[in-house]
Amino acid sequence: MSTWIKLNSKALYLMKGGTNQFIEKVDLVPKVDRPGATNATPIAGKFSLNIPARWFKRSDPPGQMAINLKDTSEPSAFKPPVVTTIITAATPTTSNKIKAPSGEMFEFIDSKNAGTSNPTLADFQPNEVLNDGTLLPRYYFKVNNFKDFSKQLTANFQLLEFISDTEISNGIQFPYYIPVAIIRLADSMQKLRGKFKEPIRVSSGYRSPFYPDYQNNPSYKSAHRFGTAIDFVSVGDRVIDRQEDLDFVDDVVFDGNFLGGGNRPSGNSSLGFEFTESAAEMGFVIHHSHLDMGYITQDKELVHVKDFL
Repeated sequence: MSTWIKLNSKALYLMKGGTNQFIEKVDLVPKVDRPGATNATPIAGKFSLNIPARWFKRSDPPGQMAINLKDTSEPSAFKPPVVTTIITAATPTTSNKIKAPSGEMFEFIDSKNAGTSNPTLADFQPNEVLNDGTLLPRYYFKVNNFKDFSKQLTANFQLLEFISDTEISNGIQFPYYIPVAIIRLADSMQKLRGKFKEPIRVSSGYRSPFYPDYQNNPSYKSAHRFGTAIDFVSVGDRVIDRQEDLDFVDDVVFDGNFLGGGNRPSGNSSLGFEFTESAAEMGFVIHHSHLDMGYITQDKELVHVKDFL
């Protein structure tokens, strides 16, 4: 069931569908209208309120709003259920390697079996539950130093290109851990480059929990957190800054089967991509093409990269 919004005299709440539990809230701060006044309340005086836009970009955006300005009660906080997954493929151990399409080898880590051998891995929040119950990735590979970022994932793409420019500019602490799904993402981007027959300039791939958006909101759901999303700003000399540029990319990526529609426009792609981003989602200021493979996590991760283990 989709979410809903509740407004009372205390706060604005994003509520879990079918419950009286809130997922997130924005407190109403009383403002005094005149000098010397001491009894102003959120509803008696003027106040401003910034409704988080991400509430409406969820897979289950709010469809209703309930208002009771006399209500002073606080709903209980929603606690996502613990999700148990069963790995049906052979589970790699911490000593296994994953092989990129280029032939480069990386240390493959199962976060549930890593124990104390990778103490900083916990900072990457493996297996943590997002607001809608989705678990963050379980399987990662390890990057020991900045030199490792120069390794080729494919013939034309370095690992560095698949890390957020923002994180790089803010400085990266090592060791650094990346979801294994990015190996297949790189392979698909190499195949897309072959379709375009032109270089592709990537601006962002994986975004770790250190990315500013996730520091501010640890439960924010984005395919970039799963190593399955890519943003790129140009194809050859063609800069992506118009609707016709997005149409050009989507036509190639989705083999002419672009379906569009919804908050996450979709299509059928032989490259494994499932979603793209519309001009509306960018606020009609087009500055890149976003492609992603959905939220691949837990048991799906091993199936996703089985050709590289």
